[in-house]
Amino acid sequence: MKFLTDENIAKSVISFLRSKKHDVCDLKEEGKYGLDDIEILKWVVREKRVLLSHDRDFIDLFEWFERKATVVVVRLFRQTPEETKRVLEKFLLTVKEEKILGKLVILEENSLRIVKK
Repeated sequence: MKFLTDENIAKSVISFLRSKKHDVCDLKEEGKYGLDDIEILKWVVREKRVLLSHDRDFIDLFEWFERKATVVVVRLFRQTPEETKRVLEKFLLTVKEEKILGKLVILEENSLRIVKK
């Protein structure tokens, strides 16, 4: 998958994704700290990437980006890089990209929700 990682995604998670051969563009590496959420979503649409974030604001923006952008929000009780990698690995092994295109995906410790209108 082609990811755009939000500034709240740890470097070790980015390295993990790259080690699995995913194309990752990171907002921090691009010097885009504090970029407005709508601008991030526009970037995702323009570059045909999957946004990966811990920010629940993207859940609230679902109406705006529905069917335009693909957003994966990781919401964990223990929001550590290790736990994030564990949940992402399971997600990447079980979900095909075509199934989530243009959708909001919420990853939790033991569940995956694909939000549809």
